[in-house]
Formats: sequence, structure tokens, C-alpha cells
Amino acid sequence: MALEFDQGGAVLQAAHVSWSNGDIEGVLQRYTDDVVYRCNLRTARGAPLEIRGKRAFRAFLTALAASVESVSVAEFVQSANGVGWARIDWYIQHRDSNLVLSSSSRQIVRFRGERICDVEDYHDAPKLAAFWRLAETPQAAPNLAAVLSQSMDLTGLRCLSGGPYGLSSRDVTGGGDQHMAMHFSEHERVAVFVDGANLYAATKALGFDIDYKRLLEAFRGRGHLVRALYYTAVPEDQEYSSIRPLVDWLDYNGFTIVTKPAKEVSEASGRRKLRGDMDVELSVDAMRLAASLDHIVLISGDGDFRYLVEALQQMGKRVSVVSSLHTQPPMVADELRRQADQFIDLYDLRPSIGRKDAPARASPARS
Repeated sequence: MALEFDQGGAVLQAAHVSWSNGDIEGVLQRYTDDVVYRCNLRTARGAPLEIRGKRAFRAFLTALAASVESVSVAEFVQSANGVGWARIDWYIQHRDSNLVLSSSSRQIVRFRGERICDVEDYHDAPKLAAFWRLAETPQAAPNLAAVLSQSMDLTGLRCLSGGPYGLSSRDVTGGGDQHMAMHFSEHERVAVFVDGANLYAATKALGFDIDYKRLLEAFRGRGHLVRALYYTAVPEDQEYSSIRPLVDWLDYNGFTIVTKPAKEVSEASGRRKLRGDMDVELSVDAMRLAASLDHIVLISGDGDFRYLVEALQQMGKRVSVVSSLHTQPPMVADELRRQADQFIDLYDLRPSIGRKDAPARASPARS
């Protein structure tokens, strides 16, 4: 029988209280003997961690406790069918360098009876990596990844060279193309939100066209794709709009289309342009659907979405942002990229989602 919300929260909180008190055995009492722990912390070989079994998990926690003093607070956000979602706030101090990190992670926790049997831990990976780099001095202990790969008994510890977090060996194409690995769990309910104008501008700057069928397939099979939504403004007072054929095709091929009339505005140069800001519509839909989702994919680089991403994360949701750093200037706003749980660069996805034979394309109204 699945634990009730309060029971699951109490088990997770007890584990973190034990950790904060330096009681590793108290932590382990809350986990099954065959526990599986997955984390986007990188090993010395650059792969995410997967730790299997209580013995390996004990070695992991012991190595971590030898390097840092840490306090963690768990907030159980949501649970259903034996699966819980939680936000973990961390305070970490490196023992030798005294460097301090204050951060948070999101966890997906699965229960068997009254114990935790599976954990997926998603940290702010760039921030965590920077902490370990800064903590590394000739006097300081080597970073945790090095401790794990050089010192501990590696029985039960695997470095994942295929799919991230050990949840899927498939890449973005579902085949053998290793251009870009996307971190998804097969258990997650996923929705994709496409800012049409922003995506068009990014791919134009990168010099390729999107094959929207391949884009949709890239996210199908990564988890349970609940919805894919495409947002664009459409001119209504024109007899023919070049964006209309694309909108119609998407509408019949798996996308939910959200449009509104584009407005014609005059620039300082006297040039007239069509504009249509879809930020509000996209944000409202994301918040409205969030209760039915675990992972939100935002295809946009617009910094105005940073606050939306933060709000979704506070609800216990993972958020991936898809845009590009390879344009000049970068299409993705720095604050949006840093807020995201995962950033995926369109440049890396190009071999998997680009059109090989691309005719002239329609330009969505810019927001």
C-alpha cells in the first residue's frame, strides 16, 4: 500500500534530519537494502552517478561527509501512487577550505512500504560544479567525484555512459545518435511549450529549419508526453499569412496551437512590423497544467520566463529550457539558463531535429 502524503514526508524529513546530525546509519535506516540513487552530480569521468545498494550508498555518504559538513531541509511537495516530489534546501561547508554553498535540489522519491527504494536527485549542476572547483586547493580534499572514483569500493556504483540517470539508454532521436543527451525520467509526465517567434529567431540565427515532426519525436518516449503546445501571433487582416500553413500543419500533427491577432507597429525608422507577445498565454497555460505534469520543457530563450520557471520549480516541477548559446548574442537570457534545471542547446539538437531539405520558411510574428 502506498504511503499517505504525511507519512512519506515524515520518512524523507527523518532521513534529512539524520544527515544534518551526521548520523549516516540513521539516514540508511530510511532506505531499502536495494536502494537506487541517481544524481546529476558528475563523476571524474564526466558521467552522472547511479548508486545501487545500501553498501555503495553508505560509501557515497561517507565520502561526502568526509569532505563537507552539511545541513539539509526537505519540503515534501506532492505524492501519488508511492512516488513523492520534494524540494531540498542545502547548506554545505567544505571542511578544508571553509567554502560555503547554499543551494537547493529537487528530488523524485519512490517508496516501498515505509522505506525509500529509489531517489532521483536534481541539483543546480553548474553551481555545484563551481563549488567543488573552488574548493580544490593543494591542501583541500579532492572533490567528491574523485573520492568516489579513486578511493571508495565501486561495487554497486556505475558511471552512466548511455542514457542519463540510468533511466533510458535512448538519446534525443531514440536511436544511436549521441549528439545531445537530454535528462528525462521514463516515469515523468512531460509537456513542451514552444515560443514560436523565439524559436524561429534562434534557428534562423543558427542557420537551420526545424522539422517539427522530429522535434515532437525527440520528446516522445523520454517520458509520458502529455501535451505539446505552440504559441504564435497570427495576422488577421491579411488575405494570406505565411505563418498560417505552418500553424495548420502543426494543428493536425500533434501540437496544440495557441494564437492571437498580431499587431502592426511602427519602429523609429518608420518601418512597420508585426508583433505579438505570447508570454502571458504561455505562462498561464504552464501554471494551469502544472498539477498534471512532472517536467516542463520550455523552448524559448526569453528572460521574462525566469519567474515562471522559478514558480514551477517551487511547485516541485523540473524545468528544461531549450534555446542557444551559440548565437551572437546568445539567444537564451543568462538568468533563464541559470534558473533552469537543465539547459539544452538547439545547436546540439540540430542533427536530430533539423530539416535536411528546407524550403523558405514562414516567420512568426516577433514578440
